[in-house]
Amino acid sequence: MSHPAIGGIVLHCGWNSTLESLWFRVPMVAWPMYVKQQINAFEMVVELGMAVDIKIDYKNEINMDNQVIVTCEGGIMQLMNGNEIRKKVKEMKDKSHTALMEGGSSYDFLGCLIDVIVPRSPWYNDQIRRISMIFVNN
Repeated sequence: MSHPAIGGIVLHCGWNSTLESLWFRVPMVAWPMYVKQQINAFEMVVELGMAVDIKIDYKNEINMDNQVIVTCEGGIMQLMNGNEIRKKVKEMKDKSHTALMEGGSSYDFLGCLIDVIVPRSPWYNDQIRRISMIFVNN
């Protein structure tokens, strides 16, 4: 997705593909299939305004081949003409990169989590005992 020729992507809105799209600043056309994907798509389209959605009536359409092509094409065209979506995706990319850098919120939280978990692990306690025995015996 990091290739400069990619101007947008049609995706199912699984969490990994959604994060990857944001990381590489690729605008999305949401085509969710299952509940979790639909929740992610709703968040991206309605709440954050960083994607456009494809509306397909799965219950009433028996043969969706032509409809799917036309609907996908419409979503892609809407995405290509949507400078506001591209702007929001770029802002989110910048925020996510900042959060993962040293001093960023994700970086700091992961460090705090490690500080809480590691001292409680049996392996860590065994290592501390071994190190302290070396200093006590010398």
